[in-house]
Amino acid sequence: MEAKDGKQLRYMEPLFVTEDCLKCHEEQGYQLNQLRGGIAVGLSYEPFLAAQRSQINSVVIRYLIFALILVASSSLFTRKSLLDEQKKKSYAVQLEYLSRIDGLTGLLNRRALMDRLDEAIESALANKSPLSILLLDLDDFKGINDTYGHLAGDLILKHSAAVIKENVRAVDSVGRYGGDEIMVVLPGLSGALAEKVKERIKRAMSNSPLDYEGVLLYQQVSGGVGTLPEMERDEATNRETLRRLLIQGADQQLYLEKQAKKRGLTGPGK
Repeated sequence: MEAKDGKQLRYMEPLFVTEDCLKCHEEQGYQLNQLRGGIAVGLSYEPFLAAQRSQINSVVIRYLIFALILVASSSLFTRKSLLDEQKKKSYAVQLEYLSRIDGLTGLLNRRALMDRLDEAIESALANKSPLSILLLDLDDFKGINDTYGHLAGDLILKHSAAVIKENVRAVDSVGRYGGDEIMVVLPGLSGALAEKVKERIKRAMSNSPLDYEGVLLYQQVSGGVGTLPEMERDEATNRETLRRLLIQGADQQLYLEKQAKKRGLTGPGK
């Protein structure tokens, strides 16, 4: 093959002298098997170039598409990884939150409540500031369950938790200590000020009945205050001991108030 002017392809088929040719052309000096000429065929070169360009373009396009797919896949994978990581962090935060919240009342559960109390004790020792706790118990809660059923009891407990939380400060920690007992950690408050918080909560409970199927249920509470003793504010004192002293003080006062109510020595909301 050869190119002519860069525009054609020419092919030539050689012709050799045969015995039949000698019969006619021997006198011209030809000899057997001597090259005497050829037959040439010319074709346009452009179609071959176009086909070649088309093949090259096709390969380039395929590689470009493949590269785009790789880039898109990488981008999607990276974005998915980031979204997955964000979801994991979100789930972790939600799980941490749920692990510290009481499912019925929405208050802190006991574990989270004790953590808050320990933090408050550390802060009170470090800053030499007062610290009190308030332990509240729903009066005759068993009677609500027995009379109206456990659903009503759950609603009363949830309602009481909301009323109590509405009547304390944002810095105070409110949690379900156990059963129908609710504890409030009162950082910075002396025993006398904690008593005022207790009375405010009792009045609020007396004035906030729960409407249960058309029946107004008035829930009373009893409470006891525990205060961090000055004599125990030694850095070497075991923190569990301080926690125990606070809770014991509140529990003893709560017991005395409930006994007084049974004997009719105190009225509702007082």
